[in-house]
Amino acid sequence: MPLKNTYLFPNFESRHILSLFDTKSLFGIDEIKEWLDENWERYIYVKDNWECDFCPTGQMVGCYCSEPEIEFMFTLVYEVLDEMLRYHRREKYFKDELSEYHRIKNSRADLKIWTAKHEKLVAEEYVAFEYEYLDYDYDDRKNADLRVFGPNKFVLDLIPNIIGSQLGGEKGNRKIGFEIYINRNDFKYTFEFIEVFNDLYWKQEILPESLERINDEMNRQRNNPSNNRL
Repeated sequence: MPLKNTYLFPNFESRHILSLFDTKSLFGIDEIKEWLDENWERYIYVKDNWECDFCPTGQMVGCYCSEPEIEFMFTLVYEVLDEMLRYHRREKYFKDELSEYHRIKNSRADLKIWTAKHEKLVAEEYVAFEYEYLDYDYDDRKNADLRVFGPNKFVLDLIPNIIGSQLGGEKGNRKIGFEIYINRNDFKYTFEFIEVFNDLYWKQEILPESLERINDEMNRQRNNPSNNRL
């Protein structure tokens, strides 16, 4: 469904806004912030007024069986990039905490306190950060930039053929979408912090009581009959 009252945004149509990502795929975090700042009004307007043609309920759900509507793509890109900006806001915090780590790294007692302090944050927000944003099957994870939007290379190669077959059309004739990467250096301290924390927590087992609790919970789940139902 077209946007209602699109004349309110004559120079900021979603297709034009997204055209930036058709010609470029790697961005710095400052470029992402600028793009979000320029388009936040458009995002709010689209969220309030757009309905998807493909969804029978009229909700904002795009159809992945064909090329998604451009307004859906715009909101999806905006939300993903906004999430990355929120992650980036902790860079200074991680830098400061790494300085503290290097100050106390020879004291196991202090390292236990440091690790326990960050256990909840990592478990709730960063436990899968590397696996979610790095293409481990294709890139060197120590040097790879963050893939924040778009299917990975395997999906780009495989899915168009599957979709084309399912829809009875020619294979590969469906657009899956562009990819957006963010420069890894913009998350330098995030990656360093995660590496240090994982080494202390999982390799050195500096909080054995936490690992024991995790193992107990996993065993309870395995032994719970309700988890084995089909």
